[in-house]
Amino acid sequence: MEFHPHSNLPPLLQSFDQFHVNAKTFTPLTDNAPYHPFQVAGDFEFMEVTLAASLNQVHVDKLLDLISCVAQGTAQVTLKNNAELHKACDATAAQLMPFSKHDVTTLYKKQDQTYEVFTHPVWEWALDLLENKLLALHFVWDAQHLYKYSEEGFEHFYDEPWMADHWWDIQVCVTVH
Repeated sequence: MEFHPHSNLPPLLQSFDQFHVNAKTFTPLTDNAPYHPFQVAGDFEFMEVTLAASLNQVHVDKLLDLISCVAQGTAQVTLKNNAELHKACDATAAQLMPFSKHDVTTLYKKQDQTYEVFTHPVWEWALDLLENKLLALHFVWDAQHLYKYSEEGFEHFYDEPWMADHWWDIQVCVTVH
């Protein structure tokens, strides 16, 4: 066997029977940290999931906070998979007034286009909200006027619907029994 001249190795003379008998077998290096430069494999796997899900910085931070709370025992997550998540969402939605699906067809560029529209009766929704004991306490029933002081005196301003003049006028007309 002749080696390249730059190898500075002498030629090797072997019989065919001895060829590769003492050859060194290549043992690939084992990488004890294939997740490098991450500290642990879990960090690498977390990175893969967050990138695949296209999570933004806020979502990543919230998810890491939740994982930390679960690890510390201050929070608990019982969901085990996507099917359980959807089952929980469906159960929650069933407790709320459902939306109704309607097909609406309209002419657009000389062709009928049909769109799915989901509606929820406003009056029934308002009644549902009023029956909720946690929310009912936060409703404002009386019209209000707010004023702020400026160099010219007090100035009326609005920041909620019940502060509008029309609401005020309606309440003036309502008689108390």
